[in-house]
Amino acid sequence: DLAPSIAADGTLFLTSNRPAADGDEHDRLYYTGPGSTMLHVLRPEGASDEGEGVLTAGESFEAAFVRCYASGGVGDCDIYLARLQQERLADVRNPGFPFNSPEWDSHPSLTADGAAIYFASERFGGIGGSDIWMSKRGGDGSWSAPVNLGRTINTPGDEKAPRISSGGDTLVFSSDYHDGYGGFDLFRSRGLRDAWSAPVNLGRPLNSSAD
Repeated sequence: DLAPSIAADGTLFLTSNRPAADGDEHDRLYYTGPGSTMLHVLRPEGASDEGEGVLTAGESFEAAFVRCYASGGVGDCDIYLARLQQERLADVRNPGFPFNSPEWDSHPSLTADGAAIYFASERFGGIGGSDIWMSKRGGDGSWSAPVNLGRTINTPGDEKAPRISSGGDTLVFSSDYHDGYGGFDLFRSRGLRDAWSAPVNLGRPLNSSAD
């Protein structure tokens, strides 16, 4: 059980490989609402792993999640977009290339207004193994070609798991290259969309000698 994400309305997404009714133990995306003790499998069919779900805080209930090795995908793991409607994902879509790449794309984080998305990717053109990228949504609903957040955030190492604050001005992410205590540490940067401050290690006890 991992990768929890809570929206402003209390909606919780989490990823789990708990056995499904058919015995399948692939990673699956689960959902639960405030006051509910039931977990709902959003997309139980198919053989691909999926998870890392996030939901916008607005009334549109837009969701982003990751699906790996899916038929029709661009790379091995792609980011998919959808709407949460009556406790199920609706209008599930892969934005295609260049939003997704032939390489690994994962760890999405939507801004509260749904106008931008931050994610980790190993795509060509990065600075290290895994970098943090950002894409903006246009007025017609289409997404721009992702932009690398640059050398202030990204390093020759791996940067992963970005989370953007509801105000869009604070970015928390994981890195194994910026000065830290262990393998991967958590860092915070302040800014807006295209310009970010030098990352600050969140320190102990959040970070440790482990990942």
